[in-house]
Amino acid sequence: MRLLEAALNVSEYTDKVDILTYGNKSKRIVAQIQEICAILSGLLLASDYKAGQALFEDKQFDENEIIYQRIFEIGRRYKLMNPQKMRGTYGKLMYLLQDSVSQNVQQMLGFEMVIPIRTVYDVLNHYGALSVLEDDLIAVATQEIIPEGKPRSQVQQEIKNKEGAIEYLSKSYCTRDCTPEIIRQCLYSIGDNHAFLRFNRDPCDKMIEFLTLDFVPKIPENNDLSLAIMSGKDGSRLSHSHQNQYYYVFQTLTLWREILHELYMLWHHADTDMLSSRNLYRLIDTGQGLNRVQQSPTLSRSVHQILSKTQKKTHRWIGSSVVHLGDHNVPNALMFIDKYNQVSMILNPIAKCIEYINEINISTKSTLGTGTPLEMVVEEPKTLSEDVSETVSMDENDNDNESQAPKSRMSSVFSMKIPLNPFEMLMPSINSSGTTEKTRGKGKRSFRFGLRNGSSSSINSQTNGNEVDKSAIRAYIDHAFGGPVNLRKTILADFFRSAFDGSGADNFFDAGSCIDGRLTSAWNWCSQIEKKSYFPIFLLSGFIGFNGETEGL
Repeated sequence: MRLLEAALNVSEYTDKVDILTYGNKSKRIVAQIQEICAILSGLLLASDYKAGQALFEDKQFDENEIIYQRIFEIGRRYKLMNPQKMRGTYGKLMYLLQDSVSQNVQQMLGFEMVIPIRTVYDVLNHYGALSVLEDDLIAVATQEIIPEGKPRSQVQQEIKNKEGAIEYLSKSYCTRDCTPEIIRQCLYSIGDNHAFLRFNRDPCDKMIEFLTLDFVPKIPENNDLSLAIMSGKDGSRLSHSHQNQYYYVFQTLTLWREILHELYMLWHHADTDMLSSRNLYRLIDTGQGLNRVQQSPTLSRSVHQILSKTQKKTHRWIGSSVVHLGDHNVPNALMFIDKYNQVSMILNPIAKCIEYINEINISTKSTLGTGTPLEMVVEEPKTLSEDVSETVSMDENDNDNESQAPKSRMSSVFSMKIPLNPFEMLMPSINSSGTTEKTRGKGKRSFRFGLRNGSSSSINSQTNGNEVDKSAIRAYIDHAFGGPVNLRKTILADFFRSAFDGSGADNFFDAGSCIDGRLTSAWNWCSQIEKKSYFPIFLLSGFIGFNGETEGL
């Protein structure tokens, strides 16, 4: 796998093939494919000289057909099982293999590079061990152990039960040809699917839960929490009432959930469509550079079936039901799969931030008023109580800021009248013990916000290295947003409005309410996250971006 990744990293395949120029394209393709095969041969020889020498000595490329087929199949299978990996090289791999299935290219190469992706079913069927899939213990052997909210003893027991089931199945169904290790590997592969679904599908379930718990479809709680949007206002290209927008968001999240639930199947269909020798592509300028526009009949049929299922499930459908696939919006199946791989990258940070706010709400006490439940706090208090404003005041001379409402105070923060760092606002001075203290007013009341492992020089890097005391964060949330509940609803309302408003393009064909346009609007909202008043809360929750983790194998 590392050999393939290294070879693709140094290759300039698409730069030299996907260009509009005179000359024989098949010859360019063959030359580039042979170059990649030569790089793979050299890397394999360098990593294991004896094995490489035995494989490649005095042999042509076509004589090592099986080796290259296995290497490229492993790369495709690895990407399917690990969508966050090979983000810079997978497209190059698929385009290379897409060109290799051409009859002209195959005649010049002298061998085929593409074989079907190896699945658990294929392996078990080959060894005659399909009966293991019918055993009742298969559910226990392939379950994912989720430790959240469980005592250690329960987690340990679940792990023990799972490993016991795996050992029992691997020994009970093994044969002379099918070793226990093969069955064990198949069971672990099935279990990987559950981990995939938890990371990709479950964020959609969480967002649907947030929508249904904090909002009602008929009447908004107040004007600030209304989901209504109007075309031309705040970049919106759609006009929906609160009720219509509620159902529009609900059906969109449900559609994403169903697509991600079947993403493995869709990915297999995409692989089949792209690598079909009878399904040719055209190199076209789509407005975003030259792209390979190719029809995907198998994938398109499956997506429309999922769409029909979602429409029946949600009972009412708002907006367009057009699925862009094989046009200038979504040129080919690879682009379609890549777009829906981004859904979890968008929703996971939001869900994590909301859960972080809920944790702060549960684990800390409100600073808005003694004995006042947080849920009873006015949504937009015009002034803070004297005690609270004295407690969280910026300094001795800043009397005006103490009487500002949370909304106006946040406006001052983001207009740079007040430091952006919430802890500079909450903790203007830190003593030698790492505890900030501010004394104000007639009663000499004070707040002490502690920093674990803190120091006076770490105030600008508190979210990176030091864990800030949750009481300080609670005071900041209360003072700036009116409490965790109000903050949570504000973030969700803004996301459900602005991320589903048809924005992100300059016409209704590229954005709007079509199936593809709904995801375009969500990406447009992500690009503006730094401008949001609640952006510091995202940073406090560990947010680093919507682009996923750093590339690595």
